[in-house]
Formats: sequence, structure tokens, C-alpha cells
Amino acid sequence: MIKSTVKYEIFKKHENNREINKVNLNRIVKSIQARNLLKLRPILVDSKYRVIDGNHRLEAAKTLNIEIYYQLSEAAEKEDIILLNANQRTWRSDDYLNFYMNSGIEDYLKFFMLKQELNISTHLLVSMMIGLCRSGDHYLDFKIGKFKYPAEEEIEKIRKNFIKINELKKFTHQKSLGPKIFLNTSRFDIALHEFLSNQAVNMDIFIKKYQMRIDLLRPCATREQYHEIFKAMYNWKNSHPII
Repeated sequence: MIKSTVKYEIFKKHENNREINKVNLNRIVKSIQARNLLKLRPILVDSKYRVIDGNHRLEAAKTLNIEIYYQLSEAAEKEDIILLNANQRTWRSDDYLNFYMNSGIEDYLKFFMLKQELNISTHLLVSMMIGLCRSGDHYLDFKIGKFKYPAEEEIEKIRKNFIKINELKKFTHQKSLGPKIFLNTSRFDIALHEFLSNQAVNMDIFIKKYQMRIDLLRPCATREQYHEIFKAMYNWKNSHPII
């Protein structure tokens, strides 16, 4: 039987459960604010009201001061904590895309057509669009069905940049003597797209400088580090350097 309450104090944290992850908590809070589906995902508690599954949902309900739905199981054991989490598979970008495409939402259908045209991963294409929109919530919008396909002007920018990115990657494969595994990472692609989208950057000049100073290229842990490399390439013997 599923019950609900706002008396959060009746619940106890199980000593074997995970600590609260703030990033995951914030994501759940935003998702609930968009649409509250907690009734469909009640938390599971044992006979002592220790939370077996749903710590983050409980904390999100507390944050929003809304009802939390729960199901009490006398047979629940601590080992169930591992089983419940181990058997969950997080939805991937393609799962969200397929769900909303099958629901007939036009923005997702147009997204799919562009994805097929460019032969690009869903995650990378969404990430490139996030860069254009400058919004950290854009990917959440994609997951909850509120994604809006960008204007054609922005789509053309993505097309143009993606062609240049592939050309530069092909050149790097041919000319660079160092490790090239980083060329297959979305981090490199997104950083290069962001740099090419900068209005202060002349694409033709950058391509020439990139080819001349490919020796500066190396694997990086962050997009910002790649930005610094691209900036060093662009500013090399450039009478109009960028800051």
C-alpha cells in the first residue's frame, strides 16, 4: 500500500545507504519542479522506516516542501539497497530522443533528422546546442520533453562548424605524431565548436594557424584547457589576437 506524508522526520537514513549527491539532488528537484511524478515513484522503507530506496527523492521533497510517497516493506533488507541500485539503468540521450520521437514531438523529430544528416551522437549534438543557448538547463529540457529546436541560423552554424571540426580532425590524424585518442572525445569536439562559435574568431585564420601550430595540440582534461590551446594557436603571429 502506498502512503504519503509531509512528516519527513519519520524516515531514517539507513546506515548502509549512499550519501546524498548534491548534483543528483539538484537534478531531481528541477525535474520535480517541471512535473511532479513522485506519486509514481514511491520510496521504499523497511519496518523501522529506514529508507531502502529513494533517499534523493525524499531530500528533493523536503527541499520543495511537498508530499513524499512511500511504501513500507516488512521484508526489506539492507542487501536490497545494492540490488535496487544495481538493477537500475540510467536513461541515455538516445532513450529520451526515441521516447519523444515516438510521441510525435516535432522538435525531437527535427533533431533526429539533423543527427542523421551529420552522423553525430545525440549527446554531442545536444551539447553543441547547449553551447549556443548558453543554458545549463537545456539538457534537462531535452530530458523532460521541453526541448526547442534552435533557429535555422543557429543550425547552420552547427553544420558549418561540424564540417570544419571533421576536417581539422582528419588533418590531425594525418599530421600529428602524438596520441590521437582524444580526437574521439566529445570534450574535444565541444571545445572546438565553442571556439569556432566565438564571434571574435575568424574561422579561416584559425584553420591556417591550427595547421601551422598543430605541435601545440595535446590531450586535455577540460574544455577550458583546449580553449587555451586553440587561443595560443590563433594568436601566434596574429596582428589581431583575441583575449
